[in-house]
Amino acid sequence: MKLPNPSTAMLLPAALVVAGLATAAAPPSGGTAPVARVVDDAAERYEALDEEAGEAISEWSQAWRKAYFAAREAGEQPPARPPSPAIEYGAKFLEAAADYAGTDDAVPFLGWVVTSGVEKAHVTSAVATITASHLGSERLEPIAPTLPRLARTLGDDEAMRFLDALRAENGHPGVKAWATYARHSETLSGGDIDSEDFQTAFAETEALVEAADDETLSRTWRGQVMARIEFAIGKVAPDIEGIDLGGSDFKLSDYEGKVVFLDFWGDW
Repeated sequence: MKLPNPSTAMLLPAALVVAGLATAAAPPSGGTAPVARVVDDAAERYEALDEEAGEAISEWSQAWRKAYFAAREAGEQPPARPPSPAIEYGAKFLEAAADYAGTDDAVPFLGWVVTSGVEKAHVTSAVATITASHLGSERLEPIAPTLPRLARTLGDDEAMRFLDALRAENGHPGVKAWATYARHSETLSGGDIDSEDFQTAFAETEALVEAADDETLSRTWRGQVMARIEFAIGKVAPDIEGIDLGGSDFKLSDYEGKVVFLDFWGDW
């Protein structure tokens, strides 16, 4: 098994490195001495690095919020937000991924970088590696819900090339559905609902969303797309029911043909 290089070992918490040292069982009398070896468990390494990054980012966020509100209370100019530790950890996750290059064990590390979306250079590097070696991996599923935000980091052209590659190569229903929804998001959110482009995007995403059986994706897609279709100008409004100020039941359809002003409000 490959030994981590010195720069990689520096990334690991001391306890994890120590825990990874194991001594082979003593050989029979007359045998050779036991040899120390490093147990390189990618899952444990990812978990440790993820936990370390989460703690660092949480501490950074809390410290900045404390300083921000303290300055406001004192009537002073709030401090600017310092760079996120996620930038530093993006580099660490990329280095860890390089130690598992060409294997699916690299994917969670690359996925962390894509999901964090903090440093464009890091995200670009992670996406390039995924495109070269891991487009078909089912272990990309955790990053799928972040795909609609990818263009904010990479820019439209680079994000679209990656999304098209995922759609073509990845057979996981959730990954394919999220990638397709992200690919058509602009058309679905702002395109003319009577246009051919919108109808094509709608039909393709509808089928994939149903096949994915992903509650978050289904809720997101229906909240954006179906709301546009059902509440488009010229469509019949849902038959809202309620109680008027006099205590009588009513339905919106009771006022068909009349101009109606609806005022929705709530108290939470």
